[in-house]
Amino acid sequence: MNPTALAHRWSFNGDSNDSVGGANASLNGTANIASNQLVLPGGGPFANFAYVDISPTLLGNPSVTVESWFTLNALPNWAKLWMFGDGSVGEPGLSYIDFTPRAGNGGNPPKMDFDPLDAGEINTVGGANPAALVTGKTYHVVSVYDSAANTQRFYLNGVLADSAGMNGETVQQLNYSTMRFGSGFFFGDPDMNGTIDEMRVYAGVLNVGDAVNDYRAGANTLVTPGSPVAPVTISISASGGNVILTWPVGALQQADNVTGPWTTVSGAASPFTVSAAAAAKKFYRVQVE
Repeated sequence: MNPTALAHRWSFNGDSNDSVGGANASLNGTANIASNQLVLPGGGPFANFAYVDISPTLLGNPSVTVESWFTLNALPNWAKLWMFGDGSVGEPGLSYIDFTPRAGNGGNPPKMDFDPLDAGEINTVGGANPAALVTGKTYHVVSVYDSAANTQRFYLNGVLADSAGMNGETVQQLNYSTMRFGSGFFFGDPDMNGTIDEMRVYAGVLNVGDAVNDYRAGANTLVTPGSPVAPVTISISASGGNVILTWPVGALQQADNVTGPWTTVSGAASPFTVSAAAAAKKFYRVQVE
């Protein structure tokens, strides 16, 4: 198996060039580059976006990872952060992979999709979905199509958010005629209203350690896939009779004893407030892998 390698990188630092693979993006409508970001004004459908051709990468690798740092300015249902595939025909020829920051399903979770040529859409909606995303917050998302594990999964801000199967298929079993940032195709969904700081596409799979490392490093720093994960520290402070826990990345877990059993604190985000009167003794840790 070949090691995971960065195939494309769009940093939007004054232009829409791909500094790794040479697949420079073009702008459509009123999408523009400003403040080292791709600025997407919304509207649509299919009006304001950037488009590229990375079909050789997608057809040449059974597994790929798409990584992005983005911010939402509005919350239209079904708008796409990115979508790659072919929408020239309907099912069964319709094929695509994509990331949707806000689905129209109950709870409006973010989701990723996989629709190969010979089957319908498989997505991550179902079961325990992630919470809805909000405006004005920068998110880091790593969307992985892992053919060896027969799994599609995505990490939000360094934490595994959701996953689903791939029916034993790969991203090579799609057609690629349309590849867009900030817009979909075929479906009449609105365009994304927000900004993208950086987009990356990898040949191969990023793991949870890579997601943690890249989230901590930020959009302007490259970390070699497979690098060790630096230790994560929880900071503790007191405020008005409460205890405040802060940590850089990972899922907060708690236990009544240091040996466990440990359970994840549902919905916990840093900083997290613990009432000093809630329990006489409680242990906390952060799970990153």
